Amino acid sequence: MRTAGFFLKTALTQLRRGGQRNLVAFLCVAFGVMSLVTMTTMAKSIEKMLVLKPYELIGGDLTLDRVGEDSISVVEENGLKELVTSGQISDYTMMDYSTSLSFRKPESGELYFPSIGMGVDTQKYPLAGNLTISDPVGKKMVELLNVPSDVIVTRDLALSYKLKVNDQIILSNLDYGQPLAVTIRGIASDTPNHQGSKIYYSHETSFALTGMERTANTVLVNTSQQDETAALLENSGWRVFTSQFLADATAAQEGAIAMVLNDIGLLGLLVSGIGIANTMQVLLKRRRKEVAIWKTLGYTAGKIQAMFVTEAALLGFSGSLLGAGLGVLLSYGLVGLFSRVTTVLIRWSFSPVETVSGLVIGTITTIIFAMWAIVSTSKIRPLALLRSEALVASQIPVGEGIALGVLLVIPFLGIAVWVLKSFLIGLLVLLGSIFGLIGLAFMLWILMLLVIKFLPLRRWSFGKISKINLRQRGLTQVIAMVALFIGVIMLALGAVITNSGQEVIGRLSGDTPTENLAIYAPISAEVDVIQELKNNDISEYSTGHLYRVKQILVSEESNIRLSTTLMARSDPGTAVIHGAEWGTRPDGVYAYPYSNIAIGSVLQITDINGTLHEVEVVGTFENGEQASWPGLNDKLMISMELGQKLGMASNSQFFLTLKPAELSSNLTKLGKALPQTTMLSMPEFQARYVRQYQNLFAMVAVMAGLSILAGLLLVANSVSLAMLDRRFEIGVLKSIGYSRWQVLFSQVVEYTLMSVVATFSALLIIWGLLALAGLFNDLLGSLLMLKPGTAGLIALTGIGFTVITVLWATWKPCNVSPVFVLNDRE
Repeated sequence: MRTAGFFLKTALTQLRRGGQRNLVAFLCVAFGVMSLVTMTTMAKSIEKMLVLKPYELIGGDLTLDRVGEDSISVVEENGLKELVTSGQISDYTMMDYSTSLSFRKPESGELYFPSIGMGVDTQKYPLAGNLTISDPVGKKMVELLNVPSDVIVTRDLALSYKLKVNDQIILSNLDYGQPLAVTIRGIASDTPNHQGSKIYYSHETSFALTGMERTANTVLVNTSQQDETAALLENSGWRVFTSQFLADATAAQEGAIAMVLNDIGLLGLLVSGIGIANTMQVLLKRRRKEVAIWKTLGYTAGKIQAMFVTEAALLGFSGSLLGAGLGVLLSYGLVGLFSRVTTVLIRWSFSPVETVSGLVIGTITTIIFAMWAIVSTSKIRPLALLRSEALVASQIPVGEGIALGVLLVIPFLGIAVWVLKSFLIGLLVLLGSIFGLIGLAFMLWILMLLVIKFLPLRRWSFGKISKINLRQRGLTQVIAMVALFIGVIMLALGAVITNSGQEVIGRLSGDTPTENLAIYAPISAEVDVIQELKNNDISEYSTGHLYRVKQILVSEESNIRLSTTLMARSDPGTAVIHGAEWGTRPDGVYAYPYSNIAIGSVLQITDINGTLHEVEVVGTFENGEQASWPGLNDKLMISMELGQKLGMASNSQFFLTLKPAELSSNLTKLGKALPQTTMLSMPEFQARYVRQYQNLFAMVAVMAGLSILAGLLLVANSVSLAMLDRRFEIGVLKSIGYSRWQVLFSQVVEYTLMSVVATFSALLIIWGLLALAGLFNDLLGSLLMLKPGTAGLIALTGIGFTVITVLWATWKPCNVSPVFVLNDRE
């Protein structure tokens, strides 16, 4: 007990006197644990969103719809009722599922687009699972949706657009254009599948939005005979998804995200471990004389190792304590960012297990990565001290080194298995991370050797010294380059994502004439719109109508059914036509992108009255440089003449080409004059993607910041070790006339060269990938870009922080008197 107390007291004293090098080790531990706790807490929050009971995921055992049909007919619903009567299914509920919903605030013309609008039977939805209403607390859907003007919005929409209970919004289904003033009666904090960006309303609200008597297009079914019932329904023309199938797909997707986050946390721990190992070399190298004295006094290598392990454990625990606290705070912020770039209603939740395990793992990791330096230092020969010989640590024998390496790998593999919850995945991730780091480090090391070989610095003394030192530096410096490289890659990717969105907005707001305002109107308001455009001297516009038919089949493949909505236009707008030139075949159809319908195919179109029309596919269309209007990419495009032959239009659309400077004023003016229509500004429509990109960039920037921070810590670590190795060299330089600033400058030049290689190689790789994307797709090549100014700022960030870190790490060592250094060769 007396020995343990002495070891503890000695360890505390050494930690207190360790100064800058102990601080670097402390920060390395804190960073690794912060990364681990942040990512595992985020992963835990995501895993909690996984639905344990598959039928709760979709609100029932099966979900059904009709391929190529807009709504479920009375006959098809009667078939479901017969299955209830026979006991094949226990219950069902129908839903009006829409992805064309938009809303705006009464005082604004700006449209917002939830992912999903759902008209439901308030008495039955959901058949399973929960729709949790957080405001007003404890209320049920049936209590809140009493009239067609009542809606419920999910929590993410309420937070993003500052909506609250009793606020009024204007809803509109763009496939019909009829606006409807509604009142928010509740805010849902959770949905059966944990997906947000939804607006719930009753079937009656759907009727008011569409002007149709039947709008249900999806069915939820409860049954005790899933497989048998699914087969029966499929034979009746239904498309069926089982709850187990959807649950497996969701679990795989969200489980993959959680695993990636855990992988990142583990990688951060591994990188920090390398920093810890090198820092312990720095700390223990200066204590060889102390070890020789202990051994002269009779302390065995085992006791000395126990003393250093105690010191490493204290260092690891204190660093882990700070890292765990920072990790909890950082995970809270990252969960908030993650919820803004997805529609998942993810909630941050404090996980004591992840936090405590972070403390334990951080402490164990510190000991693991310190052990090699501890064992090596404990082998100092005490006789060297008595004979005034150089105190050099004995090399660990090969056999003992292999055994020690295995003993160190096993506990870290255990940590990987614990974090990833799988031995095989833990082993693969650990090996993949190690070999990935080795491969990337080797590439950067070779690149750095090539740069210093061909860089013309021979006539510059500082450059020459830096080149020599760069060749001699060890593993820490190369790993620091890897961390800086990854950080710059992530920052550059985030910048590319944001720049592409801003480029789209810039093109829409530029001087080139393009369609930038759409008016969606019910057929009854078409004359009013035309008159109002004439009143405002607006003559440049295209028109369109949506035509609904009963069924569309491909003659050659009758099992393929297509969307029963046709888009008729007076001209193709900004779409690029392939095949027959627009206007030369007004009796033909143009297939939408990704439909895989070959030109020359014959479509069998059954109109609303049941008349069959055979129409040839005469071409295809795709988006030009301008992004498409909502709904255009999943509808066949036809001429106005053909549309009139096929039936009656369900809405009218007008696409205006206005001067960018006049867009806002015209939007306001027309919106007030035509309250029965829905106005959509293309720049505002695209701005929503830019906002998402900005949120994504913020999250990517945080991750990049963590990587750059790891690089800077390793740079500080490398510099500290270098300054210890070069004490005599620094003393010689100062003795022959080099000033402190010149010595500092030589270190700055060396590590600036290192950061330049890491930073610019990352930027060149990004530019190479963007150029490759441009070769395959001209539109991608024109939109995806990394501007030189942005790249310069990223490079300045990486290089600038490296310079600051080097100055901090070298400031004190370079201030030591050369006389003292030359007399202290240890």
